[in-house]
Amino acid sequence: MLKPGDKLGYYKIERILGEGAQAVVYLARNKLLNRDTALKVFKKAPSQESRILKEARIIASLEHQNIVKIYQLENENNIWFLSTEYINGGSISDRIRKNSINLNILIDFAQDMLSGLAHAHNFNIIHNDIKPQNLMIALPREKGQKEVLKLTDFGLASTNNTQEVIGTPLYMAPEIWLKKGASISSDLYAVGACLYH
Repeated sequence: MLKPGDKLGYYKIERILGEGAQAVVYLARNKLLNRDTALKVFKKAPSQESRILKEARIIASLEHQNIVKIYQLENENNIWFLSTEYINGGSISDRIRKNSINLNILIDFAQDMLSGLAHAHNFNIIHNDIKPQNLMIALPREKGQKEVLKLTDFGLASTNNTQEVIGTPLYMAPEIWLKKGASISSDLYAVGACLYH
C-alpha cells in the first residue's frame, strides 16, 4: 500500500480516498499538470490485466457530465493504475452518514444518476454496481451552480447479459441472484435501492 508522499509515475500520493477488493483509490497530485486526480491502483494487477483494460476502455468510451472522466491508464513496474478526475464532494454514502440530503437535492441527484446511466445504456453498457459509494458529488465551481452527481467505478460493468452473480448484495436485483443475467433493468433496480437507502 502506498503512503502519503510516495510517487507513482508523475503522481505524488496525498492520501487514501477508499479501498475495495480490487483496488485502492488515492488522492494524488499530477506533478506535470499540477492538478489533483483520483488514482485507482489495482491489487494483483498481472492477473487482472484484461479486467483493468476493460474498465478503462469502458470509462474512456463514455463522455458525459454525470460520468467520471478518465485521464490515463498506466503500468509502472507491473503496477497498473488508472487516473480519473477527482470528485471533491465525497460520495452519497458520506452524505447519508452525515444525514445531509434533503428531498430537492435527492431529486437532482436522482436525475443526474439516471442521465449518466441512460448514456451508458445507450452504448449497451450495464454498470452492475450502482450503490451510494459509487455515486460521487462534484461541488460547484462557481456561485449559483448546483452540485453534480457522477457515476464512478465501472470495474464490474459489462456489455452483455452476464450470468455472473456480481454487484453489491444490498443493491442487486432478484434476477442477478437467480443467475438470470444482469440487464438495464438491474441497474434501474439498484437506482431504486439507492434512493430508498
